[in-house]
Amino acid sequence: MISADDPLQAYIDGSGTGSPSGLVLAGYVARASEWARFSQAWREKLAEAGLPRFKMHEMVTEKQRDIAAYFYRTIEEYNIEAAVRL
Repeated sequence: MISADDPLQAYIDGSGTGSPSGLVLAGYVARASEWARFSQAWREKLAEAGLPRFKMHEMVTEKQRDIAAYFYRTIEEYNIEAAVRL
């Protein structure tokens, strides 16, 4: 049950070619309390990996793809759900 004490929050990101037919939106949804815990863990993992940020399009080498997998496992550790609509 969604409550005002712990509402749902979403992170949405877009990627596209500049054409309306070439736009993709994707995101994650979780309770605010879960986002707070996740955000702290994410910042710690960025520091451990020596990264100022995580941008998937920058993950091109095999080592970077291993780092990307590490970050996706972090998402799975928390109740962060993919927001998908086709």
